[in-house]
Amino acid sequence: MKDECQIVQDLLPLVKDDVASEASIVFVQEHCRHCEECKKLLAQENITVNSQAIKKKLVKRLRIMMVGVICNGIYCLKNCMTSAINFSLLVASNIDSNGTPMTNVL
Repeated sequence: MKDECQIVQDLLPLVKDDVASEASIVFVQEHCRHCEECKKLLAQENITVNSQAIKKKLVKRLRIMMVGVICNGIYCLKNCMTSAINFSLLVASNIDSNGTPMTNVL
């Protein structure tokens, strides 16, 4: 029951702000019928949220996303550079023995 209380207490701010899903609202209401502690929390006007814990989670997720974006950028830059080098080699290989470019390059 303690795990269920933790889940309900996580959902309480969403239920109070009327942004929780219908299933979450029903779950919280059903739980509060049998749990006095959660029922009292639901009846409170203001529910305090541990903003430091939320901030830490958001910062961690943001860092992970930033690393992903940077790695993706490096990967794209590498592919662009490889394509440019390959194109340069293709153009360079279309030079005849006199040093003049061939007319049918592409």
